[in-house]
Amino acid sequence: MLQLMEQTMKALSKNWWLFIVRGVVAILFGILIVAWPIAGILTLAILFGIYVLADGIVSLMLASTHKDRRGWLIFWGITGIAAGVVALAWPAITAVVLFFIVAAWAFLTGIAQLVFAFTAPIRTGNRLLLALGGVFSIVFGFFLVARPDAGALALAWLIGFFAVMFGIYHIAFGVGLKDLKNKIQATQE
Repeated sequence: MLQLMEQTMKALSKNWWLFIVRGVVAILFGILIVAWPIAGILTLAILFGIYVLADGIVSLMLASTHKDRRGWLIFWGITGIAAGVVALAWPAITAVVLFFIVAAWAFLTGIAQLVFAFTAPIRTGNRLLLALGGVFSIVFGFFLVARPDAGALALAWLIGFFAVMFGIYHIAFGVGLKDLKNKIQATQE
């Protein structure tokens, strides 16, 4: 078990930069949404589609190198890609439909994060961050389902703030993995 944990952490630490890229994209997406909320639901749908499509692709890239948890990363990636394709294929969708697409994506992503947090052999602090991110995603998804009438402006701000928080988490996780990679390299020298 300890050897499997070491292999998993080595594989994750080699790809620390993917988490940082994912975080930066999320933060940029969040800032754009908060800065221009009146730009319309069409722009929001397109930006959301691009973001979750990119997030899904990064998840699939992680799955290619993370063999013992590949299934959840593939699920996470396919969920993001599917939500992105739907949002980009029908950018004129109504605010209510977008609420449900975003809510479903947040809910499914949250479940994947929680499962990964409690099944992956990762450090306790990272496990807690991943679990908190999963809980935050699920709560966000439920909020959107409970209040679809909150309006496009509220949706834009919620998505923007969620994306910034999601991005901060991923950058922190990536930095932690980079530190781990450096420690692993230092012990091998």
